[in-house]
Amino acid sequence: MQRFQKYDLSAAEFKPRAARFPRLAASPTPRLPRLSSQRERPATRDGPRVPMNVLEIAAAHSIPLNSLTMVPCVCTREGVMIFDDYLKKIREASRSNSYPGDVRSSGSSSVGSDGGSGKVVMIHNLDPEVIKDVNPLFTFCSAFGNVDRIKIMFNKRDTAFIQMASVSDANNIIRHCQGLDIFGKTLVIVRSKIENIHLPYTLINENNEELNLTKDFTNSPARRFSPKFEKRRSYICTPTNMLYISNLPELFSEKELKYALDGEMNKIVNMKPMNKGVTHTYLVQCMSATAAVKILMFKHLMKFKGNHVRISFTAAQISPEPELTAYEQ
Repeated sequence: MQRFQKYDLSAAEFKPRAARFPRLAASPTPRLPRLSSQRERPATRDGPRVPMNVLEIAAAHSIPLNSLTMVPCVCTREGVMIFDDYLKKIREASRSNSYPGDVRSSGSSSVGSDGGSGKVVMIHNLDPEVIKDVNPLFTFCSAFGNVDRIKIMFNKRDTAFIQMASVSDANNIIRHCQGLDIFGKTLVIVRSKIENIHLPYTLINENNEELNLTKDFTNSPARRFSPKFEKRRSYICTPTNMLYISNLPELFSEKELKYALDGEMNKIVNMKPMNKGVTHTYLVQCMSATAAVKILMFKHLMKFKGNHVRISFTAAQISPEPELTAYEQ
């Protein structure tokens, strides 16, 4: 016990640190200043944090910091526009040749312009349940120009890259398909920065089936606008519910043609020969633009009574039959 009592300190001997070290208490150790990037930023209600320089400008003008938020914008030649407002204007002008300001190539632009120098475009909001491989997408895009290559994103099946044969063909897709409402979604088309689509190795799914997500169509016989048929470009138009059917056989019934185009018998409203007395070309009126796009994607170049039927979009309309007068009846 005596050995332990030698080191036994009473409570009175315990003093605060400032009392035991008066010099340290008089001059406390200063803390290192934080870097500017470590300064506290007020948390916004939603979205990413507001940049520090914006907060400083807002504080200098007595703007409440909790009222600031980050929103996506589009840099156009007419100025900066909120993305939602720009998309509304694109939908309104989707059937015309004018757009609400060409998007600049710099910055975080989100929507491709009507003009440009790239042949590769990127299409968003595709329906993966309908477009499961590149073939129907090739048929659809071929209605606006010659397609060289197509690549569907492996991890994002509603997005695809389309490499056209020329810049004018890429412009046609943007001009006629931007803001198009099909399969319950609105297409958004962006001009890509990449110059060529690279062909990857073969992809296999979980069932050991080959995924046809990338393909080269440069030498495909299904290209519509070969040098021999360049005049077909003058008939390129925006997709509607109207289709132009050509290369039909001489002998067939409208019921047979309707069933061949629409096996479910729920997409076609009316059909009529393009010219009276000539049955190898027909105008077909569908229920909607989505129905017309689906028929073109999966029925173009189908074999009907020995002929490969050609299908394309058209601006023509089926004129109603004139009512007969009492004398004509």
